[in-house]
This record gives sequence, C-alpha cells and structure tokens, in this order.
Amino acid sequence: MKLRIPPIFAVRMKKRKKATVKRSVGLLILLIAGAFAVYYAFQKVEQRKHRKEEAVVSFDPDFNPLPPDFARQHRDSIEAFFYDRLQLKSFHGMFLVAKNGEIIYERYQGLANEKTALRFNAETPVHVASISKTITAIAVLRLVDERKIQLDKDIRHYLPQIPYKGITVRMLLNHRSGIPYYGYFPKEITKPGKPLTNKRILRILKHYHPKLYFPSDTQFAYCNTNYALLALIVEKVTKKRVPKAMEQ
Repeated sequence: MKLRIPPIFAVRMKKRKKATVKRSVGLLILLIAGAFAVYYAFQKVEQRKHRKEEAVVSFDPDFNPLPPDFARQHRDSIEAFFYDRLQLKSFHGMFLVAKNGEIIYERYQGLANEKTALRFNAETPVHVASISKTITAIAVLRLVDERKIQLDKDIRHYLPQIPYKGITVRMLLNHRSGIPYYGYFPKEITKPGKPLTNKRILRILKHYHPKLYFPSDTQFAYCNTNYALLALIVEKVTKKRVPKAMEQ
C-alpha cells in the first residue's frame, strides 16, 4: 500500500528542502569567505614580518684595505697639489684626502676666527655648505631602503603644509620641483636678521604660496629649498632632529 502525501504537505516539504539547501549554500559561502579572509590576513602578517626583516639593512661599507705604504707613495703628489692649488701661505682651512675609509693625508692651518685668533685643527667646526646636500640625500635614500620614505610619494604625505600638488620626494632630490629658492624671497617675508630655518621656510611656503618657477618635473633648477624640505622629511619620518638622525 502506497502512502499518499496530501498536496499541501508535499509543497511545504519542497519549500523546506529548498530553504535548507539555500541555508547550506549560504553557510558554505560564508565558510569559503571566512577561509579567504583568514588566508589574506595571514599573508598580510607574513608580508609585514618580511618587510621588517628587509628593513634591517647594514650600511657599513666593506672597503678593501689599502697597502701599508699607500699613503707614503702618494704623499708627494698630494702635497704638490696642496701647495700648487691652494696657495699654502694664504690658505686658512682644512685639507684631507681619504681612500677606502682611511685618511691618507690631512693638514690644518690658518685662522678659523681672526677676532679670537682661533686656529684650525681637526676638531674645528666649519660650515660645510652644499656638502650637506650629499649627506641629506644619503639619509633619504637609506630611509627609502628601510621603506620609511617612498621616492614617488607626494611630499604632502610627509609635509601636509606644502601648498603645491604632485611634487614627489624624487623631484626634490633631482632639483625638479620648481619650488622657488628661499634666498630670493622678498625681505618683507624673510625679515632680515631673523634666522631662516627650515621650519620657517615651510611656514613661508604655506602662508605666501610663492609661484613655482616651472611646472614640477619639467625642468632642472638647482635650489637649496628642495633640500631644506628633504631635511624636514627626514625629521618627520625619524622623529629626530637632523643632526641626531644623521648620526644613525
């Protein structure tokens, strides 16, 4: 004898089966999505670990040692250059030659301060002028290696006060930003007698918004302002003043 299910119950059972199937499919989708989410999170953690490991970069140069008599062999030619080019009698300053991390010749002579008759020696502090640009560039590129600075990042990411769009760290390094030279700012802005620090330069750019010399990355123009801003970026990223950051 066959059991007959009334039509109304058969419809209800079919609906329940469909609902069950839907719930099962939905649960399966959730499980798959959850698995992907866990995998993605795991990959992110691994990437961060990998980046941290890569960020530990050694910058100690591995120079080849010089022959024991290298300095003696070259002393005469170096001294000849010193006497011929620098006019020994009237020279006031420091003269140093190094190779592979070793000093092979150094000489200090003359007055560092005429008023106090302070003479030059190996410890006398001097104004290094644009040599500081080379040191600043090295600091920036080391921070790039450590993934703390991105070369093609808009500098407003680091210095949001900057009023110009689209200028990158690379453009500052290559003197292609078009930002005007602070030495040509009007006296009404710079107020002669008051030190023009890097932070003041940034405040002047923000407040007065001087016009760019040219559209960014279209020309080259050697400009100290680029490196004043790079020094500020180094300070922002390292959270240290430039002298302390340079020591590291």
